[in-house]
Amino acid sequence: MIHEDGEQVTSPTKLEGKIHPKIIAEEFIDSKERLYDIINFLPDATFVIDSSGHVIAWNHAMEDMTNIKAEKILGKGRYEYSIPFYGKRRKLLIDLALSSSKKLESEFYSISRERKSITAEIYIPSLNGKPIYLWGKATTLYNKKGTIVGAIESIRDITSKKMDEKELKQYRENLEDLVEKRTDELRKINKQLQIEIEKRKEIDRKLKLSRENYRNIFKNAGIGIFQSTPEGKFQNVNSTMAQMFGYESPEDMIKSNDKINEHIYRDQEHRTNIIKRISASDGILKFETEFIRKNGEKWIADLSIRVVRDKENNPIYFEGFVQDITSRKHTEKLLKESEDKYRTIFENTGAGTVIVDEDTTISLINSEFENISGYSREEVEGKSWTNLVVGEDAKKIWVYRNLRYNAHDNAPNTYEFKFFRKNKSIGYAHITVELIPGTKQLIASVVDITEHKINEEKLKKLNEKLKRSNAELEQYASVASHDLREPLRMIKSFLELLEDKYADQLNEEAKSYINYAVDGAKHLDSMIIDLLDYARVGRKEIKYYEVDCEEVLEKTLLNLKSSIDKNNAVITYEGLPVITGNKNQLVELFQNLIGNSIKYRDVENPKIHISAQKKEGKFLFSVTDNGIGISKKDLERIFVIFQRLHTRDEYEGTGIGLAIAQKIVLQHGGKIWAESKPGKGTVFYFTLPE
Repeated sequence: MIHEDGEQVTSPTKLEGKIHPKIIAEEFIDSKERLYDIINFLPDATFVIDSSGHVIAWNHAMEDMTNIKAEKILGKGRYEYSIPFYGKRRKLLIDLALSSSKKLESEFYSISRERKSITAEIYIPSLNGKPIYLWGKATTLYNKKGTIVGAIESIRDITSKKMDEKELKQYRENLEDLVEKRTDELRKINKQLQIEIEKRKEIDRKLKLSRENYRNIFKNAGIGIFQSTPEGKFQNVNSTMAQMFGYESPEDMIKSNDKINEHIYRDQEHRTNIIKRISASDGILKFETEFIRKNGEKWIADLSIRVVRDKENNPIYFEGFVQDITSRKHTEKLLKESEDKYRTIFENTGAGTVIVDEDTTISLINSEFENISGYSREEVEGKSWTNLVVGEDAKKIWVYRNLRYNAHDNAPNTYEFKFFRKNKSIGYAHITVELIPGTKQLIASVVDITEHKINEEKLKKLNEKLKRSNAELEQYASVASHDLREPLRMIKSFLELLEDKYADQLNEEAKSYINYAVDGAKHLDSMIIDLLDYARVGRKEIKYYEVDCEEVLEKTLLNLKSSIDKNNAVITYEGLPVITGNKNQLVELFQNLIGNSIKYRDVENPKIHISAQKKEGKFLFSVTDNGIGISKKDLERIFVIFQRLHTRDEYEGTGIGLAIAQKIVLQHGGKIWAESKPGKGTVFYFTLPE
């Protein structure tokens, strides 16, 4: 790891007193007191959180490091354990043990993962009033079933080690000057020659060791390292640097670039600016730079560079560190594009959309929600949603919200509620709520149904009014029909008495008049009876239950047996299903359709076929005959009450049977129609729900 001052830092390789994660997990399950005893035994500052981020252990070493006692922090969540280190809530290394975050990883040095553990170093500007370097190790905790139950992190103060390394670096930089001065002194002071020779040997040994260490670091570093003259000629590059630029070896790269020019930098003006700034600087400067590989491929790197000067402050050479960030920049671009798409979708869903945090705070709304509520983003975001929901509905939503956070099977994700608008009016809304995966946030889609609820209430009142009106009309029809039949019976009776008593006094013309009058009375009586039947369909609430349509057809054929036998009708059927309906009404439906086909026959032996097939969630029935057929212009009026296409002399009936059939089908939630050609027969179609 290269720190901000250019010093090489190595990570601790061993954590004394460490405990196997499996033991920790088992203790976490079986005994929190035992777990706390074990944690307190550890020499390093150590704390433990559960899977929801609440502190469950905080040892003595942690108390000493942070000046926070265990009883003040235990049970606290929402990253409160980070406040002693940063003065605010934020994620620490322990949070990387529970979930991966590239952004968080980038804040640490020397970060590495091994199985379920992760180690890293970090610089804290102020802990208890002073800057400090920390080394940490975090481990995921599992229970006996293999389920993640939390994480543990041990922290060690490595400030002293860092300071030692810094001093060693400073010593190394001044060592050559010291050797030169000592050599001059040795020439002048012969009496101390032997002593100084021994000192020089020791210094040379350390210098050689330092140079070897530097060469090893330079050669094997995971980032590109180079040295160049201020004029722009490579003096040294490591293998990683050569590979980054597409060269086979460091020697190949140095040989191929006598001058660091357009072969390396994509933007020459940018290179000129870098040289100008570095030449005037005494520290390390960092640039995001576009480079060119040997094969012409362009890539992006983080370039950290400094100038090394002589005693007179003249530049000797530039030293730089190069890290390939092409993949990271591509990921950032994709992330930005994804965020832009999300924002576009969020703003243009057509419904009010709200994102709510776990503590009920509204974190984000779209413009449609502003339109629905009348509030601006500034007036809503950061406030609790409970301020917008009316009384009892707020309690209901709170219950649903808790069920959803606990992943309860009975947690509804759609419901209605009343809300307050900014203008103090109350509106009605339909809401759909989902938990955003991987977060504790809820996203809610809100649709204003105030107008719909108002219309619904109006419709309810109209339906009640219509229901009362229908009941009155049905009662009137029943009474009127009964009262009409009574005088009809009297007219018919007196006409028959007239015919019997004065038969010898009446001529044939008078007798025919009496017959016409009697026949008219009978027909009017039939029409009144059929009208009563039509009015009775739907008068009372229908009970629906499972009905086998083959049994319905058998009952129908039994009722029509006399007519079937008389007309030598042949009835066939296939594929009749079991549905939910009212058996008595379905028998009447089949009876009217089959009876209609028998009545309007065109041959001596009428043939009628009944079938059904499942189609788009419903059953499509068909009743096919070989009768006289119906013209296209008459198909539209065959279901109208008392509409007859033929005279009573040609075919009996009142013209109400198909109207009753239509009313039964509509009442069952289906529809009915016919297709026909004169002389080719007719097919009656009707649908019934499953």
